[in-house]
Amino acid sequence: MKKSLLFSIAFVALSFCSISNINAQGGVGINATGARPDSSAIMDISSTAKGALIPRMTTLQRNAILNPATGLFIYNTDCNVVNYNAGTPASPSWATMSASNVLAAGVSITASPAGAICTGTSVTFSATPSQNNLSPSYQWQVNGSNVGTNSATYTTSNLNNGDVVTCILTSSVNCVTGSPATSNAITVLTSTAPTITGTTSASFCSGSSVSLGASASSGIINWYPFSTGGSSLSTGSSFTISGLTATTTYYVDATANGCTSASRTAVTATYYPNTPNQPGAITGPLVGSRDSAATYSISPVANAATYFWTVTIGIITSGQGTTSINVLWPDTSGTGNVSVVASSPCGTSAAQSIPVSIGTITFSSTSSGRTGTLQSFVVPNTRTYTIKAYGAQGAYYCNSSYLGGQGAGMQGDFTLPAGEVLNILVGQVAPATGGGGGGGTFVVDSTSGNTPLIIAGGGGGGGCNGPGTPGNTGTAGSSGSGGAQGTPGDNGGGGGGAAGYGGAGGGGFCGDGGNAGHDYCGGGNGGNGCVNGTDANCAVCTNTKGLSYLNGGTGGTAQCYPSIGDGGYGGGGASIHGNACGGGGGGYSGGSGGGYSGTHGYGGGGGSYNIGTNQVNSSGVQSGNGLVIINW
Repeated sequence: MKKSLLFSIAFVALSFCSISNINAQGGVGINATGARPDSSAIMDISSTAKGALIPRMTTLQRNAILNPATGLFIYNTDCNVVNYNAGTPASPSWATMSASNVLAAGVSITASPAGAICTGTSVTFSATPSQNNLSPSYQWQVNGSNVGTNSATYTTSNLNNGDVVTCILTSSVNCVTGSPATSNAITVLTSTAPTITGTTSASFCSGSSVSLGASASSGIINWYPFSTGGSSLSTGSSFTISGLTATTTYYVDATANGCTSASRTAVTATYYPNTPNQPGAITGPLVGSRDSAATYSISPVANAATYFWTVTIGIITSGQGTTSINVLWPDTSGTGNVSVVASSPCGTSAAQSIPVSIGTITFSSTSSGRTGTLQSFVVPNTRTYTIKAYGAQGAYYCNSSYLGGQGAGMQGDFTLPAGEVLNILVGQVAPATGGGGGGGTFVVDSTSGNTPLIIAGGGGGGGCNGPGTPGNTGTAGSSGSGGAQGTPGDNGGGGGGAAGYGGAGGGGFCGDGGNAGHDYCGGGNGGNGCVNGTDANCAVCTNTKGLSYLNGGTGGTAQCYPSIGDGGYGGGGASIHGNACGGGGGGYSGGSGGGYSGTHGYGGGGGSYNIGTNQVNSSGVQSGNGLVIINW
C-alpha cells in the first residue's frame, strides 16, 4: 500500500498537463472517459493504453539534486530502479522501491588447512564474494589490523592461538548494497610442536645388542631407519637393536596434539670389532715448568672409542677422552708420569706412559774415564732457576784407605730467559789406580759464548800414604789463588812443589797448572782450561795440554823416580821414592800437583766459580762422580 501511494504521488506533476475532471474536494482526475477522480485521491489517473513517466536521471544527476524533498521520486537509469529520498533534504538517503535487480555485496572466507593447526604451520585463507559481478577489492585483517595484499587469498605461517582473521570486500560497481562487506571471522586454534631435547648414541661390540636413547619436550618419540623416509620402527624413549655388524644411524622425531617436530634427529650406534691397540709414544715435554701448562698427545688408535689420561701430579685442564690433553703442572718440584689408555666397549688397551720432571732436573755423569760428555738444558720459560753443581771426588793410587778428596758443592740463583741453552759437563772420578784428581763440574751458557755460570771443583787425588785435599769453593766470580810450594792448592791455584815433593797443578778454566817441581818428583804441567786448548775466550792460555776446559784439563803425567805416578783426571801427579802423590782436582782453576807431607801423598782440590745470587757454597761435600741439579 505504501509503495502504491508513493508511486501515485509521483505523478502529481503530470496533473497540470492533462486535467479532465476536478472533484468538489479538490481531487484531480486524468482519464479519457471524463470520470471524476476518486474522492480519496488528490490525483486519479486512469488509462488502458498509456502509462505515467517520472523524471529519469543517472545516479550522479540524482545526487546533484539540491535539498531533495523527503519522498522525492526519480527513475535511476544506471540501476533501472525507482529511487526515493527516505531521508531529509539536508541529509538525503535514496532508497529503492524494488531490489529484485539490485546487487547485494557480501563475502565469506575459509581456511586451509581447516581446524586446529601447529604453531608455525602455513595456512591459506580464501574469500568468496556473494555475487559474481561485484568487481571487488579485498582487505585482509588479523585481529583488526590490515595484512596481506588485494587478493582473494591470504597465506601466513605467523598465526598465534586466538588470532581472528577476517576479510573486507569493497565493490567497484554502482547499484550495490552492503558495500563494503565484512566476512565471517575465523578464530585460529594452535598447538605447539614438540622438540627433540636430547639423544644418547651408544657403542657396541660384535654379537652384542645396543640401546639408543632420546628425549622430547612432549608427545611420543618415533624411531625411523637410516633414511629419513620409511615407517616408524619403534616408539618410546629407548630403542634396542640386536644383530648389527656395522655402525648404523637411526632418526627420531616426536608427535604431540597432532603436531610433529620440525625435523628428525640422527642417533648413531657405533660398531667396534676389537679391543683397541696400545697407544703409541706420547709426545710432550719431559721437563714441565712449574705453574705452567703443557700439551701431551698421541696418534689415534684403531678401534678406540675414547681415551683416558692420568697424571700422577698436575691437573688435566682439557682434552680428557681425546688424543690430546692440556696439563697444568703445580707450583712445586717433583717427578711423575703422564699415562693414557684407549678403550671401547670391547675392552681397554695397555697403558702408554712417559716420565715427567716438574721444576727439577738432574744431570749425572754419562761416561767414564777422562773425557766427559756434554749435556744440554733448554730453559723452558723465563724465570729464576736454582743451579746446584757438585765436583767429582779424587781417586786413590794404591790403597782404598786413602781416597781422594771430595768435590766442592756450589749453589746459586740465575734468572734465565726462555730458550736459553745451557751446556753441562759433570765431573768424573779418575781411574781408581791413578791417584788423579776428580773432574770439575761445569754449567755454562752456550747461547752467550759459553759464559761460565757455576763451576764446582773436583777433589784432589789421594796417594798411598794419605788422602787428597777436598775441592775448594773459590771466590764467587773468580778463580782461587795459587797454593804455596809443597802444599795443596788453595781454591784451586796450582803451585809448583818443593824439591822432592810437588807435582804439577791440575787444569783449570783459563788458569795455568802449576810448574814442574824437583827433578826427582816433578809432575808435568796441568792442562789449561781452553776448549781444545785454542778457545778464543782463553787467549791468555799458552799450555795446550788441556783437552777441554769443561773437563778441567787433563793432568800431566808424573815424571818421578824411581816410579811413574799417573797425573789423573784433574791434575798432575807425582811420587817420591816410589810413593805416589795425588793429582790436583779440576775446576775453574786446577788444583795443585801432588805433594808428600812426610807421611802421606796428596793432591790439591780444584777451584770453583759462581756468579749466581743467594749462593750456598761448600767444599768437600761430593763423593763419587759429580752432579748438577736445576730447580725452578
